[in-house]
Amino acid sequence: VTLLERGVWSGPTLLLAQGALYLRPPAELPEDVTVWLVHGTGDELIPDDHSRQLAATGSPDRVRLVEVDDDHSLHAVVTDGRLFEWVRGIYEAD
Repeated sequence: VTLLERGVWSGPTLLLAQGALYLRPPAELPEDVTVWLVHGTGDELIPDDHSRQLAATGSPDRVRLVEVDDDHSLHAVVTDGRLFEWVRGIYEAD
């Protein structure tokens, strides 16, 4: 998120169980950057509301929040292949 905020990176970005608001509030996504946030609703380290708040920043038509029934490690989405689908999907969406 810091790289996005500083303009160092502006390409499509997939954030997994991000902790930007936990580590360095107030974090915001820049305008005109495609960002998908994936967060487990069972995450006990980073509140899922942090991803909701971050997703509300940036360009609404380019930010996507994906909430999944998983924990902080997102083990289930890695195991069942959804992570690969999101990587491919964000590349194709940009």
